[in-house]
Amino acid sequence: MSADDRQQQAEQAIAEFRQRGMSRGGMLEALAERGFTEYEADCVLDGHGLPPRESAGGDPAGPLSESAGVDPAGPRSESVGSDPPGPWSASPTLDPGPTGIGGWLLLPALSLLVGLDPLIDELRALLELLGSEQLPEVAAQYPGFEFGLKLALAALVALLVLHGVAALLFFTKNHRAPMAMMVLIAARAILPLGIALCLSSILGEPLDTKELAMPLFSAGIWIPYFRFSVRVQNTFVRRWSFATPLRW
Repeated sequence: MSADDRQQQAEQAIAEFRQRGMSRGGMLEALAERGFTEYEADCVLDGHGLPPRESAGGDPAGPLSESAGVDPAGPRSESVGSDPPGPWSASPTLDPGPTGIGGWLLLPALSLLVGLDPLIDELRALLELLGSEQLPEVAAQYPGFEFGLKLALAALVALLVLHGVAALLFFTKNHRAPMAMMVLIAARAILPLGIALCLSSILGEPLDTKELAMPLFSAGIWIPYFRFSVRVQNTFVRRWSFATPLRW
């Protein structure tokens, strides 16, 4: 494929991505799947066109050679106080608007920091209940009660794992953080409801609908926020690479 054909293909792909409202990180990943290098994708997204490819015995940087006194990295060369280019660099965002962990995004950040303690307390209480001497008597009176407690224990462990993964992706601004947060929020709403329904049917006690409705209401707010917020799309753009060190 000629250079003009590849340039036209890249421009058509970017126009399609912009119509979908994709973030810059998503565009870079999609262009990589279509055979463009990260540097080529960055150049096209910045409006500089595809860089010349390396020829036999030639300088891959083309006219932007070091001998001419110009940085071969082109317009995306490292500047003072900015992240160096690479898989962990926070590329300039496509859409104008807020960026960074601020505004309404501070609330889920705070929830990730303080929300671990209640889960650990509930896990400790469940383990004490499963090790209680009275458990066999209660289990004999209510068949299935011990199974319900073990189910609740498994759900708590799953929530703890999800919480840890979501927190890691969130605070490193990884491009998969929004999906991880939506899964965590949905799990926090659905798993307690399922456990409560199971134990209620075993014990024959009514549900506390008000307490169970709050996580569902919260999920109805925060899942669309992580799906459509401009700040979220502009903030979580970093991609992991084991070849580069972790940057916070």
